[in-house]
Amino acid sequence: MQRDGRSARRFGLTALRALVGLVFVASGLTKFADHAQAAVDFARWNVPLAGSAAYAVGGLELVGGALLLLGVATRLVAMPLLAVMVGAVVTAGLTEGGAHLVLPPALALLCALFAARGGGAWQLLAFPSVPSLSSNPTRA
Repeated sequence: MQRDGRSARRFGLTALRALVGLVFVASGLTKFADHAQAAVDFARWNVPLAGSAAYAVGGLELVGGALLLLGVATRLVAMPLLAVMVGAVVTAGLTEGGAHLVLPPALALLCALFAARGGGAWQLLAFPSVPSLSSNPTRA
């Protein structure tokens, strides 16, 4: 029975990973599709080098989101995406509030979950979890 619970958690992580990947891909695409508006938004949020930052964040979201969708190095990919979402809260969230204080923190928490637990089932390249010291007794 415990095996079924583990399996359900793995597939739940997979569904979350795919959903979060799609959100990041869509967000990254909008930064390229309407770069002028993205640069204006970044400038309004006091992001230095707003035009370049919009390209950098858009590229990271696009590539990182696609890698999440595919399950390629989910743990490693989740960390820079987590940093981007913390940056979104610090810039857009503190400047405008509203939705910028809802979606970025939720995505940050999910990225932290992926960094800690991995991306579930159906991954192209997965790194094993780091065993905790308490669950790995020392051998004499």
